[in-house]
Order: sequence, then C-alpha cells, then structure tokens
Amino acid sequence: MKLLVVSPFVVYPGVPHGGGALCWGQLEGLAEKHEVHFLAFAQDGSAELTAALPHLERICASVTTVHQPLGKLTILRAKVAQLALKPVGASICNVAAMHSALLQLKKNMRPDAVLMQFPQMAQYVKDATDLPTLMDVQDAYSVSSFRQFKSTRGWLKRIQAFLNWLGWLRYEAKWYPRFTAVAAITEQDRLGLEVFSPGLGATTSPAAVGLPDLKWAPSDSKRVAFIGSFTHLPNVAALRFFLDSVWPLVLQAHPDAVFEVAGKGVPADLKVRAGKNLVFAGVVPDAYAFVRSAAVVVVPVLSGGGIKIKTLEAMATGCPIVATSIGAEETGAISGEHMLIADTPIAFAMHINSLLSDPVQSQRLGSNAKALIAKRFSWQAKWASLNGLLDASVSKHQQAAVQDKGTQQ
Repeated sequence: MKLLVVSPFVVYPGVPHGGGALCWGQLEGLAEKHEVHFLAFAQDGSAELTAALPHLERICASVTTVHQPLGKLTILRAKVAQLALKPVGASICNVAAMHSALLQLKKNMRPDAVLMQFPQMAQYVKDATDLPTLMDVQDAYSVSSFRQFKSTRGWLKRIQAFLNWLGWLRYEAKWYPRFTAVAAITEQDRLGLEVFSPGLGATTSPAAVGLPDLKWAPSDSKRVAFIGSFTHLPNVAALRFFLDSVWPLVLQAHPDAVFEVAGKGVPADLKVRAGKNLVFAGVVPDAYAFVRSAAVVVVPVLSGGGIKIKTLEAMATGCPIVATSIGAEETGAISGEHMLIADTPIAFAMHINSLLSDPVQSQRLGSNAKALIAKRFSWQAKWASLNGLLDASVSKHQQAAVQDKGTQQ
C-alpha cells in the first residue's frame, strides 16, 4: 500500500535518542513492504537533517521536511498556552506549514493509510479523517506526565507539572478517538489510555531492538554510563537524581569511578559539574559502542511512559545494568537475573558498587539480559504487528465507509 508516515523528527541509523531509533527500525521494515512517503519536522541545514536525508531517500518514495519554528517567542507562547491546558510540546508542533504539507501530500500521492508517530503529532489527524489512520503512540504522555507530576518537588514546579498532565490528558482524549486505530508499545500505556479515554480500543505493539555484533567489553576503568536525550524531561530528572543522590555514594566506595553521560541537551547547571569523575560526551555516533565499554550502565529514570529503548539497547549488548523500576518496566527483566533494580539512592548505589567489584556477576546478568532481548523483542515480530495493524485499519475504515453510505441511503 501507499503509506504516509508523519513524524515529529527525522530518523536515521544511529539517531541519538531511543524513540528515534525505534522509529527508524519500524520505517525500514515498513519500506520493505509498502511505498512509504515520509513527512517530518526538521531544522533547515541541521546536522540531523544532513545525517538523515541519504538514509531516508534510500528507503522512502518521497521525503518532505517542514521547518519548525523554535525561537524564544514561540516557546514563550507555548508556555503561556499551557495555562489554558494546551501542552507545550503539542503547541510547538502545531505548525501551519505542516498542516499544508500533509494536505498537499494527500492530494498528490493519494495514500492508502496514514501512520502518525508520537502524541504531539496526533492533532494532525483532523487533516486525514477521510483516510485510514494509525496512531503510533510510542509514549503515552498522559501516563508519563502524571508520573512526572508525582515525582516533582517544589510547589511551583508541581503546579507546572500538574498543568502539563491535565493538558496532555485533555489532548490525548480529544485526538486519539479520531484515529481508526491506536497502538501503544506497552500494556501499561494501553491500560492508561483506556482509563483516560474509555472505549478507545487501543492495542499493544511491543518495542523491538536489534542484536548488535558488538558484545560487552568493558575497559579496565570503572566507567559508569548513562545515555539519553536531555531535551526529554524525564531524562533530565533522572540525571539530577543520580548526580545528587546516588553518585556521591558510589564515589565513597570507588573514588576512581567515572560517570560518563552521552546525549544532547544537558542543562548548563549540570554541565558545570564536569570533572575527573564526571564526563559529558555529548552526542555519540553509536549508542551500542558507547555502552558496551562501560563497567555498568545505569537507567535511573523516575518518570516517563512507554518502554526505555536505552534499557533494551544496553540489554542487547550484554551490558550489566542498574535501573529503577520505571527504567526496567515492560522489559520482562527480573532483578538479580537480568539486571539489578532499585528505587532508593542507597540501594541503587549499592548495586553499582557490587557490579564494579564483581565482574562475574556482571557477565552473568549481561548474558541473561541479551538472551531475553533475543526472545522477546525481535524486529520480525514488530514489523508483523505494525503490518497487521495497518491492514486492520484499512479494513475498519472501509467497513465504516460502507456503513455510512448505507445509513445515508
């Protein structure tokens, strides 16, 4: 079929955030079976666009990008709109040029179905109600923003987090029911969507991750690694929690340990803490290569929905991992068998310290984690799931059209 994929960002091999990595893998599989046309936001002349275009043009029938205004005035307006329960992320992505591009592509290519990715793009369903539409949620923001609210401290920040949650709750309840089908990547997100939008009928299409040829091969140094995009607020909160409450406890036992952080958007007040025990690597070309040389990979997230692709990637490489319950959820991992799981600073630090001192335990956990990935998160299963959902969306849309025609007669 002719498939139009609408995304909030361009994707490519090695894109430096988990959601993008998952979307690229999905796109590769879909392009093998369908004529894919790709529409996304991208900053003109950006490094991301330069990196992505050759790969997108190789597998897609067409690639269209729209400039997304991200100036201070745009962001300020979005923050003011939050008072009216309009989520900042959705406001920033509500761009007239994107609406125009979507309508023009519909007219020119006549797609058989439209796949929209991530909540902030759901609002564009109003431009495609005449077609079968599949919402690929990726991260249910009504669920993850509620968690963020629960973990926020300080009355002003809690008010902001509460408004953010109400905004996403209202937004998702408004737009998701307009899709032909809605897919979450975890059962928890699916259930959350059903609670907030009864009768939505969302389904689950699990995440996937490839098994790299690279295997865990730590250097002699006691290197602890964390990777993520710090334009994503749960990752910022995780980094603050780790630096403030966990890392000092690790250094007490291992003063020669080094914490290395990869990813873009680290806040300036955290970057200034860099020193001999703390390194900010910025965007790295290969997430697998970054984690495979670490003695321990940490996923200290306290909020966020979906599944943490960073966790799956570390598991796929066979790295020993210490994660919070949220960082490990929906992976199927059992603490002590596939990784170590802790939710308090003391327990989290104790787990890191034990792995830094016990390479045998590290090897056992990493091997078990890799075997779990091979069993539960294959790309073949993901592609089959997506294709099944697209076929079902087309059939459902056709049946609805026949019923509407019968009613009118």
